[in-house]
Amino acid sequence: MNISINDLEKNKFIKIDELRHDQIPAFIRPYLKKFNFYTLSYNLLVIIPFLFFIVRIIIDYFNDSFDSAIISFFAFGITGAFLLIPIHELIHALAYKLVGAKTISFGSDIKNFVFFAAADKFVADYKDFQIIALAPVVTITFISTIILFFISGNLVWSFIGLITVHSMFSGGDFGLLSYFHENGDKEIVTYDDVQNKISYFYSKENL
Repeated sequence: MNISINDLEKNKFIKIDELRHDQIPAFIRPYLKKFNFYTLSYNLLVIIPFLFFIVRIIIDYFNDSFDSAIISFFAFGITGAFLLIPIHELIHALAYKLVGAKTISFGSDIKNFVFFAAADKFVADYKDFQIIALAPVVTITFISTIILFFISGNLVWSFIGLITVHSMFSGGDFGLLSYFHENGDKEIVTYDDVQNKISYFYSKENL
């Protein structure tokens, strides 16, 4: 969005929320419980591949063809999801660049298992934030799904595990998108104050 933080008040924006980066889980939790496109997408991305895995185990068990290796390969995928965290944040950074941000930094809250990319003082509107938030999960899920068409055997379950857990790790992105959606009657913009580790949300005063 082509507006500076100094111009927000001039353009009749008022602050409606602030999010300390060590409070991200508590902030997004209620919004992940809402029912909307983003929460539905999030739950489907996590539940469908995991159910596919569980159903396969049950079928194999009752057909006396269960192979415990399937669990090991699924676990490899979980490990892969952890290893993808830096790539996930790098994709966020590239998305920030795509929508016009100049300076990108990275942060984490290990205690709450939160990792994030931030663009200091860059004002993003809903459209910008959709691109920023969805870029990693769309990119990684798409590539992983394509790979599934070219592999076979137990390796398939590694990518099923990766998709499941990486999608689960994307809860923060979907939670913030749900926040924007649930406040859809307002024209919301947001920016990060990297030094103070706070994200601010503003809305048009006359809405």
